Amino acid sequence: PAALSAHEAAGFRSSRAHPLLRTTCSRCATMSAAEAFPAGNPAPDASASSRAVGAAEGELWRPFLSIPINGQVVSAEGVLMATSVYLVAILVQLPIVLAYLWSRAFDQQRRRSVDWIIHFWAATSMRICGFSPDIQGVENLPPAGQACVYVPNHSSFLDILTLTGFIPRPMKYIAEEAILNIPFIGWPMRLAGHIALARGSRRSQVETFKKSLESLGGGNSLIVFPEGGRSANGRLKGFRGGPFKMASKCGVPIVPISICGLQRWYPKGSLLPVAVPKGVRVVVHPPIDVCGSGLSEAEALERAYAAINSALPEHQKGPSTPPHAED
Repeated sequence: PAALSAHEAAGFRSSRAHPLLRTTCSRCATMSAAEAFPAGNPAPDASASSRAVGAAEGELWRPFLSIPINGQVVSAEGVLMATSVYLVAILVQLPIVLAYLWSRAFDQQRRRSVDWIIHFWAATSMRICGFSPDIQGVENLPPAGQACVYVPNHSSFLDILTLTGFIPRPMKYIAEEAILNIPFIGWPMRLAGHIALARGSRRSQVETFKKSLESLGGGNSLIVFPEGGRSANGRLKGFRGGPFKMASKCGVPIVPISICGLQRWYPKGSLLPVAVPKGVRVVVHPPIDVCGSGLSEAEALERAYAAINSALPEHQKGPSTPPHAED
């Protein structure tokens, strides 16, 4: 079994009331059986550890106060998080519209006032639920006024809320068109100048790349998930070259970010989070200067991959060398 850090192990132990989480994480912990499953709370069958959340095979392991809906597990804590996100989002709609109108007149390229309201929304909605990740390496963040390209690993829908709410910098995402169409959540992202990408459309990819260069040139920092989508099992996948080409063309640094331990709380394919995340770490690595260092785009990609992989827990690590990116 793969080892967890003490910080992550603490989060694992705090989830004992959630058999589903205990099941999916049991293969990742090095705790003894007696510690992980005290008397009266026996360990689940080993075959259950391979079950995906919501994809039941036989008996479905469910979190505390949960019900199955269309094969998905919906827990009370998941509903709490979704409710918090939407309620706070609705409350900030008017301030966001007013900030957008002000930005149209005085800050059209950056729209910083909209960025900071979105930051407030994400941080507040997560803290209301009791989620506050451990952010490490804040000293590695470029100065607030310097544009850069952030490249985090991506395994959970909560990655976006986590980075937006707890990285103290304004940022724009390159996000799927469908995300920007989500009522009260995607709409503010459009007003802030986040960039839409239609999957499977070559024309959209070219247009997105052009808009990304314009945004970076206007002083904005971008978050681009180099894996191209969420990892189904949480393990680091191969990187695509787009974000590294953007950074090279605009002369801005690449900032790798490792998101550790978040996937098991809201894995790909789940309707809602299975519980409020605990034991989550976000590690900001030193910037990679693509232009000033003389690195090629391929070398910058390899360095970013190695940096992100180095901080991930064992159950999230990818191969030691970057695999070919998936289509």
